[in-house]
Amino acid sequence: MNKYFVLLVLSATLFGCAPSVKIPDQTKEPKINYENEYQKIQEAVELHDKGKFEEAVIIYEEILAQNPDNVAALYEIAYSLSMMGNYQKSLEYALKGFEYKSNLIDQLYVIAGNDLDLLGRSKEAVSLYKKGIKKHPDVFMLHYNLAISYINLNKLKEAEESLINSIKLNKFHTSSHLALAKVYGFQGKQVPALLLLFRFLTLEPNTQRSGEAISLIDELLNMGIDQKDDKNININLFGSEENSPYSTIEMMLRLNKVTQLTDSGKSIVEFRIDDVSKLISMIHENKDEKFTDFTANYLFPYFSKLNDTKNIEPFVYFIHQSADNKEIRTWIQNNKEKVKEFLTWHEDYKW
Repeated sequence: MNKYFVLLVLSATLFGCAPSVKIPDQTKEPKINYENEYQKIQEAVELHDKGKFEEAVIIYEEILAQNPDNVAALYEIAYSLSMMGNYQKSLEYALKGFEYKSNLIDQLYVIAGNDLDLLGRSKEAVSLYKKGIKKHPDVFMLHYNLAISYINLNKLKEAEESLINSIKLNKFHTSSHLALAKVYGFQGKQVPALLLLFRFLTLEPNTQRSGEAISLIDELLNMGIDQKDDKNININLFGSEENSPYSTIEMMLRLNKVTQLTDSGKSIVEFRIDDVSKLISMIHENKDEKFTDFTANYLFPYFSKLNDTKNIEPFVYFIHQSADNKEIRTWIQNNKEKVKEFLTWHEDYKW
């Protein structure tokens, strides 16, 4: 795999084993002076949202100096410290927050686990997230963060399962889709990775990460193709995953790519429309096959129905709008009505 499928984990280099973090029992009752403390917390949250984390921390410290039982301030200071990169101190405040009975416990699990991950203690983070999921199984961020810890430990199968759980709980969480696409791509699962990237780009079409996703699509569509020059093209028709249920689709994608390599009459964008249209058409043709994997169950119905519309062309342009390509920008500018029709269909789709 090329550089784009080197999984960009969130933690530093893993350290040696450390004692497991003990989560305190929630035995204390939180206390808050609403007249004096609530407004200060709101001011500090606004500073945090503006990226002024140090100023926010100063206010939280003032509140906790007067009232150490303000669990909201404990949570918020842990959050701000984590954003500042002070993961150890953030972890200490998060663990203090666990002592209180509150509705912030699930969020404290997220912060404490993320701190452990970023301190290079991913095994402890996994243990902590599992405890959190046992108590709060419907919090998708716990499943997502557990997946990141598994990725840091190079446990891709476990990461895949956790990301699937996250998406099942929140089908609009962009980071889970991008992370699962990377996991699939790293494992050589071409079609699932492509479909997850398409889905990600419908959710997040115009950010820095969108550009990264387009680069991943470029790499995936060229998977199995080794072109030395115009006359020397090597092709692996059968993909890199043994017994892949998508082997026929992968083979057709590769053959289509080889045909394109000998055709100089189309632009890069036209080739991409051709690639995506072929893939969506093959998904539609195979929609009734007995695929049992998550990607087919989740995304085949969407792309099969997309195939029945006139929206494939605007779909392709829409998900590639962050590409540095004048042809794409011009088409979108000149075809706003088509893009609007696609988005209307897309937003009306029932997941």
